[in-house]
Amino acid sequence: MSLKIFILCVFSATSFFLTTTDAASQPIGLDRCIEFGNTNNPVIKTSQLDQILNKPAKLAAIGQFLPRVSASYGINQSSSRISTFVAEDGRVVELPALVYGEMIPVENRKNRNSRYSINVSETVFNGGRNYYNFKNAGLQEKIREYNYSGETFLLRSAITTAYCSALAATERLSLAEELLTQRRRQHNLARVRFETGSVTRRDVMQAEVDLGRAENDSLSAVMSNRQTLENLNFLIGFPIDSSYTLSNLPDLFNPDWDSEKLAAEALKHRSDYAISDLSIKMNRNNHTVSKGRYLPQVAASLSHSRSEQSGANVDFTLDPRNRSTAYNLSLSWELFDGFTRELNLEQSRIQHRKSIINRQDLERQIFKQVSEILYQLRSFYQQSLVADQNVGLANETLRFEEERYKLGSATTIELGVAQVSYIQARNDLINIETNFYIALGELENATGMVLRGQ
Repeated sequence: MSLKIFILCVFSATSFFLTTTDAASQPIGLDRCIEFGNTNNPVIKTSQLDQILNKPAKLAAIGQFLPRVSASYGINQSSSRISTFVAEDGRVVELPALVYGEMIPVENRKNRNSRYSINVSETVFNGGRNYYNFKNAGLQEKIREYNYSGETFLLRSAITTAYCSALAATERLSLAEELLTQRRRQHNLARVRFETGSVTRRDVMQAEVDLGRAENDSLSAVMSNRQTLENLNFLIGFPIDSSYTLSNLPDLFNPDWDSEKLAAEALKHRSDYAISDLSIKMNRNNHTVSKGRYLPQVAASLSHSRSEQSGANVDFTLDPRNRSTAYNLSLSWELFDGFTRELNLEQSRIQHRKSIINRQDLERQIFKQVSEILYQLRSFYQQSLVADQNVGLANETLRFEEERYKLGSATTIELGVAQVSYIQARNDLINIETNFYIALGELENATGMVLRGQ
């Protein structure tokens, strides 16, 4: 058994190493990260472990209808020594002694006892409690399954956010490095032009300031890229310091879904909404059980035992000869319990009503969430169209100012303004695209459906 466990551990570690090595050697996409998360994330593993309870819980619910059976077997040996007795006049006489002409010796007693018993008991009727407990066990099994589904969508949304943030940080790092290269080229050009007398010392100092800012921005982008990637590694179960290339997300699309229809579909797929519906059924069953406490209970039992006592020189036996069998059928009816049943009945009724209200409130929240997130998606899509145009215009302006600067007709400040405008336009587009896909992940979690690619 120890060898099997060792081999299994080695195999798991090797598989994980090969998986992470393969991920590091080629770009991985969002779907692949979600697969890694569903395999490695501890929250998902914990939810999967809960599924193991389904079978034993169901068997335990069925077992309530079956009789309870117990058996026992015991042996014992005892010994005693009687060395004194109390005479009629109250004296303690020590044995051996002559009493009324008869010699009474010291008495040594030894005996053995063998005994076994079998007991069978069955609750014939207890107000329907066993039946409704059996029904609730089936509902609990479904709740555990829906909990697992809900955890996967929560993790999917979290990984989507982390993935988009890491991808955006990578793009910002590339943009910062591009700007740093431009600033260095601009600084070198300013020094050359200063030596030829084309610009003043002020232009060189401004170029140095811009270069320093670009270097700081590049360092900040490196740190942000590292932090976002570590966050993604944490969610998907990779070593924190793992590095790999992320695949680009598809182009943004127009989310032309109908809000009302999408929310109606969410009611069919949201795990928490399904759980709320199951909770109503469970509370209704519990309320019925509370009513059953006003009914009598019927129980039956059978007890059979055998025993045999013998002397010390006789062996214990597995077949004692003394037998005893008892049958019992009882009916009990609690007529008054200090209003405890009334309290339990009212509490179960209130709990049932609360579950109905909670489901209604959850339904309104789902419609509100879907509507808000869908509105955000549409807004991000429209913003992306404008931002993409701004990037094109800012790029043309930057190229124009660079040519003017090379020809000496533009100042360092004018070139810097064009560069800042271009960087800002690119950053705006990155932020909008990132927010779009993060919102899409939130919409998937709000609807309980995979929407990306549809």
